[in-house]
Amino acid sequence: MRAIAIAAVFLASAGAAQAAEKVTVYVNANSVPRQAILFAEGISSRMFATAGVAVEWYFGEPGSHDKAPMNRAIIVNFEPQAPPGSNPAAMAYSLPYEGVHIVVFYDRIRRACQHCGGCATILAHVLTHEITHVLQGISRHSKTGVMKASWDAVDYMNMLWRPLAFAPEDIELIRFGLRWRDTLASASQTAAHADCDIIAAAHGRHER
Repeated sequence: MRAIAIAAVFLASAGAAQAAEKVTVYVNANSVPRQAILFAEGISSRMFATAGVAVEWYFGEPGSHDKAPMNRAIIVNFEPQAPPGSNPAAMAYSLPYEGVHIVVFYDRIRRACQHCGGCATILAHVLTHEITHVLQGISRHSKTGVMKASWDAVDYMNMLWRPLAFAPEDIELIRFGLRWRDTLASASQTAAHADCDIIAAAHGRHER
């Protein structure tokens, strides 16, 4: 009986470990063709699946009716043209320490496609790269794979055949980042409840 109980605990733990972490991404396409974005989202979803992350994509800004927890929500804004003075090599940028926003320069994506082909594939890698920065919550790069600081000609050729992989440390940092986001969200919620209790007490009542 003890062996059966231990086996049950082990199987339950393994199932929990394999459960995908859910992340919600809201996309503001602006004037960028949605079809191009949809193809890229499909590729990016398959890339994140290898890291144990399930991405749910939506067009538009998150609304008050959305059920996705804000600590798991990311907003991607597409800009048709990169602003003057921006880094000419940058196809997008993210705010990993702010933890929410990403901006994609679609004209830079199209320019890269002229040299390498596979617009949806390149856009998928850009989205995956920047979303990973936000999930990890830090600004860092890996020596290989999708999280390299910059991709070379070999990387572009390889991604047309098979998406670039996450380095093992990237997957660990994604998991750590998600746990940290959950911890901060829980702490913030606890603080908000405490504030409500203080206000209620000041008015002579206690609400829960």
